Amino acid sequence: MNSIHHIALICILSFFGCTERTDKGKVLAEVYGEKLYSSELDKVISPDATFEDSVFMVKEYVNVWLSKQVLLHQAEQVLSLEQKDKSKQLEQYKNDLLIYEVLN
Repeated sequence: MNSIHHIALICILSFFGCTERTDKGKVLAEVYGEKLYSSELDKVISPDATFEDSVFMVKEYVNVWLSKQVLLHQAEQVLSLEQKDKSKQLEQYKNDLLIYEVLN
C-alpha cells in the first residue's frame, strides 16, 4: 500500500473512530460481533488510485460490508434451520463450477 492509501486509510479510521489493533490491522467497523480489519482493504484499493478514489473505495467497501453483516444477522434471526440449510445448493454449485472448469 503506498502513502496515499495509508493517508486514505487513516482518514477513514478517523471517520469511524475505531482504534483496536490486531495482527490483521485496525478494526474499521464492527457489527454484531463481526469485525472488518484494515488488512482487508489491501485487495480493494488499486496502487494507482488517487487519494479521492481511495477514500471513496474505502467508504463504499465499508458501507457494503456493514449492510451485508446486518442482512446476514437478520437472516440468522428470522429464517428457520431448514431455510438456512444451503448444503444441497452449495453441492450443486460446486459441481457446476467443476464442470465449467473441465469444459473451459
